Amino acid sequence: MEWFFFTIIFMCFSAIFSGLETAFVSLDKVWLHGKLESGSLNARVLNFFLDRSESTLGGFLVGTNFCDVATVISFSKFLYKFIQNGDLNQTLIALVLTPSIYFFSTLIPKIVFKEYAKEICYYLSFLIAMFYFLLYPFQFVFTLPGKLILRIFKVNKTKWLSKDEFTILIKSKLARSIFSKNEENFIEKIISLKEIKAREIMMPLVRMSCVEVNEPVKIAIALMGATGLTRLPVFDIRVDNMIGYIEIKNLIRAKKTENLKKYIKKGIYVTEFTPISDLLIQMKKQKTQMAFVVDEYGGVTGIITNQDIIKELFEELHEKENLIVKEKNYWVVNPIINIEDLNEELKLNIRKEGFETLGGFIISRMKRIPCSGEKIVYSNYIFEVLSSTPTRIKQVKIYKKKRKIKMDG
Repeated sequence: MEWFFFTIIFMCFSAIFSGLETAFVSLDKVWLHGKLESGSLNARVLNFFLDRSESTLGGFLVGTNFCDVATVISFSKFLYKFIQNGDLNQTLIALVLTPSIYFFSTLIPKIVFKEYAKEICYYLSFLIAMFYFLLYPFQFVFTLPGKLILRIFKVNKTKWLSKDEFTILIKSKLARSIFSKNEENFIEKIISLKEIKAREIMMPLVRMSCVEVNEPVKIAIALMGATGLTRLPVFDIRVDNMIGYIEIKNLIRAKKTENLKKYIKKGIYVTEFTPISDLLIQMKKQKTQMAFVVDEYGGVTGIITNQDIIKELFEELHEKENLIVKEKNYWVVNPIINIEDLNEELKLNIRKEGFETLGGFIISRMKRIPCSGEKIVYSNYIFEVLSSTPTRIKQVKIYKKKRKIKMDG
């Protein structure tokens, strides 16, 4: 009977590996980020393996296959004690084990683990760690030939879909069977958003609160308290020479007279023309919360946080419906409108020169983020900023210049 006991044990482990694979893929990353912010140890362990998802999932797959093979062997040994006929044994194994493994070790655990992916991954994070380190040598050996073949033939395993390919995929029958109509429209709006450049949403240098690298911790905490900021950029000698940033959570337990240097985190440096969609990916890869925007001379002109980018993307999505409203003698325009669309609507001839949107055009003309009420003149039109924030233009009024009537006298 011990072989029957082993059969049940191996089927249970196969179910665990199969379920963990599904739960790991289905895990809510936003929820996990919130747990990380709260300092949860389980979340940190789980995030460690998410960063190594290929190896982790490979380990689960190795574990599942090993347990399935062990299940068949154990059940064969169990049957052999009662039936010595090899052909009959094979038939019984196929009839009994195939549906058993499918339902009890694959289908049911995948359904259950997907439904409770967050709770299972969170509370079993240390079990995942144990499986990872136990199975890592096996998954490394088994995946090594595939990696060598990819390297020999120079196959890029992380090939991304183009925007057009992704649009076609979303409109396919497969996508319609997965997404609701509202979800499909939501995704289409996101992928159709025009590229916004870093300089269009950055916090300009002149409006930034920052701290010098040699200041004590108490100065930084006082500045954060006065401004309500949780992060501050740090400069060395000159304010346009940013070397990183500090976070309030790292300073709370620090000695008030201690130097800031040991608490500085590295940011990334990007040009003013970097698309914010690319910037968000770079910040994710570098695991940083702040980017420094530099000009052609290498001086910092502004900063961007990942929250700024996410906020901008969602605001753009929310505001995209009414980009331009025609009134009697003027137009009220959302600055995210593409220059080509604006040219077509107002019969203008604005050429793209490092910008894609109306907001980018105004900023390039003024060399800064304008305040509410400021105006520029282009062709026969006046562009008046109706509202703005320190990081972006929110609404623009466009109207024709009044012609001066010459009086003969």
